[in-house]
Amino acid sequence: MEPAQLVDLYIRRSKTGSLELSTAAQEARGRDWAARNNLTVRTVWTDMKSGSRADVKRPDYDNALAALRNGEVRTLWAYKLDRFSRMGAIAVLTILDELSGSRVIFDSDGLDSADPTHRRMIMWRAEDAKEEADRIGGRLKDTFGAAKDAGLWVPAKVPYGFIRTVGRKLAVDNDTAPIVRRIFANTIEGVSTPKLARALNEEGIPAPSGGRWSTSTLYGILRHPAYIGYASRLEGHKRVAYRDSKGNRVPIGPAIVSEATQAQAEQALNSRTVYKNGAKRGNRATPTHLLTGLLRCAGCDRTLVASGKSYRCTSASLGGRECPAPAMALREAVNDAVARAWANRLAASEPDRPLIKAVAKRWLSSHKPEVMAERDSAVRAVKDAQAGLQDLLDARWKRKEFEGPAAAYFPSLLADAESAVESAQHRLAELPEPMADISYLLDSELVWEAWEAASLSDQRDLLRLAIDRVVMCKAPGKGKPFAPLERLTFVWASE
Repeated sequence: MEPAQLVDLYIRRSKTGSLELSTAAQEARGRDWAARNNLTVRTVWTDMKSGSRADVKRPDYDNALAALRNGEVRTLWAYKLDRFSRMGAIAVLTILDELSGSRVIFDSDGLDSADPTHRRMIMWRAEDAKEEADRIGGRLKDTFGAAKDAGLWVPAKVPYGFIRTVGRKLAVDNDTAPIVRRIFANTIEGVSTPKLARALNEEGIPAPSGGRWSTSTLYGILRHPAYIGYASRLEGHKRVAYRDSKGNRVPIGPAIVSEATQAQAEQALNSRTVYKNGAKRGNRATPTHLLTGLLRCAGCDRTLVASGKSYRCTSASLGGRECPAPAMALREAVNDAVARAWANRLAASEPDRPLIKAVAKRWLSSHKPEVMAERDSAVRAVKDAQAGLQDLLDARWKRKEFEGPAAAYFPSLLADAESAVESAQHRLAELPEPMADISYLLDSELVWEAWEAASLSDQRDLLRLAIDRVVMCKAPGKGKPFAPLERLTFVWASE
């Protein structure tokens, strides 16, 4: 059958149980329309998704449009325009312009995209659909925002260790809160998350889901703002403190642990995290050697491991793909060389050098994580607001998205975007510039005193303030003494 004799039906319903026309009723309407217009229904595309959010994937919507673009059919039927899209006139008209030679029927609205006289009405109806979606979203946002600002717990799921009161406040659950405190205490003591998860499972303690504990569940607890008494929000896949319009954290209920305890647990987690080129590689047991995770082989870029009295390439000690030039050297000699290079580089650097600035920032992140987290959040907020303003300006002047009737919406959107930038900049300006006391690291005598007095864990942290990694090459020949200048290449924090 020819594509011109076929029609696809697109059906969308936001959620089960809503007052929207059911998918079966929409399909029946579509088949009735097809019969009246002497067309044969080829495919019924169905999404149970929102049509007002750009981040929501609607696979059958995409498939239906692809069928039109590919010429598989010439007609696509939708019950109403707001079932097709709630993204506004610009989005809808852009799609329709791409489908030249095909048409979309909005049955209940009595509109046909192939009819030039319907174009303006389609634009108006699309804007009406978007305004309604914005109103619904605005009411929800205002409701949830007001509830959060009042310190009420909005989500249906309550964090492990808490119960929700009748007034939607959080209260400590005396049965599970001790488990939360144990998780923080064990982490600070140096127990790895895999080991802690195994212990909880072996003791038969149910996880928050009712099943078994996992490292990801433990990470979620250790970093959740609710446990120090504050409301939270999602930032990517991570929970961070929610802030009101003034930039203040909002108390949500009693704290199960102190901020200092959570910061110590975060530091303990970071000390057991191995890095590669600045990216986290996952949690490991507490290292027992100074340069574990910091040393890399020049021949294959793999981590050098401690084996006996030496550091050696993992291809030689653990197997795996062959390294063309596996590095190996006595551990004591390498430790001493790296420590001396670290101390000498710091002592020779001026306070305004990029390396020292990087060291100071890392010191603050380690010793004052809450201060740096607050400032980093404020800096990100400024960048996000500026990016939003720039995107709006690009939409107006470069992408020409605010032409015709849509131009009326631009002034208010511009005012909101500029206000967001000013508010974010004001919040950042109100935060004091964090200061790091690292003067002892810049004195050739004091730095060695600090080094000798430090534990292995502290020495590892001190090295990582200034060094990203150390690359060691294979010895030029057997029996030669270790030559740091020939064998070691340092990647410093500022580079």
